[in-house]
Amino acid sequence: MKGLAGAIFLLLLFSALHAAPPSNFATGLPARIGVPNATFYQTPSLLHTWAVLNNPSNGTQEIYLLVLRNLTWAPERALGTLAPGETRNLSIDFTARYDGQAHTEHEYVLIAAANGAALGRHFVIEEDWTPYIYQTKGELHQTAQLFIPLIGILTVLLVVLLALWGYHSKAPGAYEGEYTLRSLFLPALSGQPLGEDIADLLEHPLFWLVELGLLLGMAALIGLGLSGPGSLDVLLLTALGALAAPLIYFMAIWAYNEWVEKMPLRFFTAAFLWGCMAAMATLLVNILYGPGISQALGLDVATTAVVTAVVITPILEETLKGLGLLALSGHHEFSDALHGILLGFCVGLGFSFVENWFYFAAKTDPLQMGLLAWVALAAYRTLFNSISHACFTSAIGGYLGWAKSREWGHLMRLAFIPGLLVAAVLHAMFNLTAIWDGFSALSGDVPTYLFNPVLVLVLLAITGASLMLARDDYFKRLQAPAPAPRPKKKAR
Repeated sequence: MKGLAGAIFLLLLFSALHAAPPSNFATGLPARIGVPNATFYQTPSLLHTWAVLNNPSNGTQEIYLLVLRNLTWAPERALGTLAPGETRNLSIDFTARYDGQAHTEHEYVLIAAANGAALGRHFVIEEDWTPYIYQTKGELHQTAQLFIPLIGILTVLLVVLLALWGYHSKAPGAYEGEYTLRSLFLPALSGQPLGEDIADLLEHPLFWLVELGLLLGMAALIGLGLSGPGSLDVLLLTALGALAAPLIYFMAIWAYNEWVEKMPLRFFTAAFLWGCMAAMATLLVNILYGPGISQALGLDVATTAVVTAVVITPILEETLKGLGLLALSGHHEFSDALHGILLGFCVGLGFSFVENWFYFAAKTDPLQMGLLAWVALAAYRTLFNSISHACFTSAIGGYLGWAKSREWGHLMRLAFIPGLLVAAVLHAMFNLTAIWDGFSALSGDVPTYLFNPVLVLVLLAITGASLMLARDDYFKRLQAPAPAPRPKKKAR
């Protein structure tokens, strides 16, 4: 009961003091407080302080530690009790984290409450993060000097290898010379349906240059928003790191395509770059309309974040990604579920590359997170999020391709709706498990991420099984005899 009474008294004290200066209440406590040199070389760091307290009163004192947050004194922790006449040595440990400032001050008050009165002692911890900043930026620069040229050269070699592979691949066409280097730059547009023309536009190198130009322009704007030395290192490292896994996955999908069917590389390139455009469009929508959506929902911050992540974001992103597949489905080469799944996978890879790149560059700070934690997060997102986005959008492509193989005609485009629904539901489940893992990581001493990685593996298994079924269906249709031509009606 004494502890409860002390806690109630402390709450009343907080409400009365609120943002009062410490001199108004943090006096009279016979205590000596020792604060060591708070110079840090890593984040987080453990800071050991000590205090010698004496209770001169005839009542038991409840000892609390208060901290000044946002101009308000808030309870930090309870430190036990002090018997009448007792003197005690207390060890108080603080976990210091770099918050973006080279020099910071944190104000604390030790409070001893007993018999409706409170005594206190105010103290300040001054943190110096200059050595940590200097050391981490040096490590970041050394990492950039080593890995930017290495990963950059490997990336260029892989792209050149892929281009040569695609150039020498003999993709069968509907007519002689349909898939040549000349037809890539000068496609035959006359006499084609509008759907073919739109698909050819997405596959044209000039359109790719426009997409790449927009991507580089947005990257430059984000780079301008980064401040301080090392920002260019961060921008380039995050670009190459975000591209590494999607590029490897892209080559694996292309190799599978070469083994099974030999669809031209231009389709895969168009799908990947459309995914990049969809990611940039999503970013612009969030910037322009995100605050308005939050106000329109009229919910608290936490609920709005969950609704956005589980409902709004999946529908928006999968719609933008799926529109590219809908455009490509107008081409005669896009003829079955196998094509749709493969191209949908590539759209998702392009989306994840840009999303991860801009997320790493603009929303994470290697100094605040710590360099190793930052690298670990980047590796986790680029490996798992790339696969998840690819699996989501492959559902849309699979539905569109299946409908087209059944010769639905123009009604084939209606398959976009169930495909979008499946992709959005899978995306929502992925985001929900990410939130769940986030809460689990915060509640434990050691962060663990279980549900999200398991769901990614399940998604990959489902997509792989769908791919096998689509491949079997493709081979069955190849072996099926061609339908007999319809007899011509006799003229009357």
